[in-house]
Amino acid sequence: IEHNLEVFPWPIPDESASKIMAAHIIEHIKKENVILFMREVHRVLKSDGIIEIYCPYYMSKNAFADFTHQFYVTEDTFSYFCKKGKHRNYGKIYGIDFEFEEEHCGTYKEAPESNLDIYFRLRKVPAEKA
Repeated sequence: IEHNLEVFPWPIPDESASKIMAAHIIEHIKKENVILFMREVHRVLKSDGIIEIYCPYYMSKNAFADFTHQFYVTEDTFSYFCKKGKHRNYGKIYGIDFEFEEEHCGTYKEAPESNLDIYFRLRKVPAEKA
């Protein structure tokens, strides 16, 4: 499928994907579209489906070197979307009416010296658990 990920809805059926890989994509989404992007991810994932997100870590100069980056990602960025997330209550205020469970958040290579990328693994919370 060739499609602009900032045009919603995506031409993908509901609950049709078990896994979504978002490698160096999210940081290019306009800030005002990030919630819409994550809503579409939630919509197309099957119950208990996974999204894996790889992106530049905000403390890396690489995050700022690319002028096409729209925002910068920290360990707490996706907590707005996560059931037990640090910022979940703010997420609800911002209209985030869907949830993920955070299974992982950390550096891509899991080495302290690796501060170039951050990696998230989020599981779609099934409707009956939401």
